[in-house]
Amino acid sequence: MKESAASTPRFLIRLIQLAGENRGLLSLSLLSGLLFSLVGLFPPLILRRLIQNLETGMLKENTIVWMATALGGLYLLRGIFRYSYGVFSHIAAYRTLHNLLGKTYSHVQALP
Repeated sequence: MKESAASTPRFLIRLIQLAGENRGLLSLSLLSGLLFSLVGLFPPLILRRLIQNLETGMLKENTIVWMATALGGLYLLRGIFRYSYGVFSHIAAYRTLHNLLGKTYSHVQALP
């Protein structure tokens, strides 16, 4: 049985409706995931600059300190965003699951 393309938007709309009050947590989770990915783009750029400075012999002590501090800060931010992504998504998932189980139980109880 092949699904129609029109059923996919309806499925997404239904899924968003089921999330209900947890949409804010899902949005925070999505934002944290995007920021986690975005912050991950910067350390290679800093390391590339460090290697370029090493090759040209223009590496100074304050440059090393600045780059190490920037790398440490970026990895700290990356860890915070990864942690918040996991926490927010799990809380939203379990709250949504709880709501669905409650609806399912109510439906089963209403059956003859």
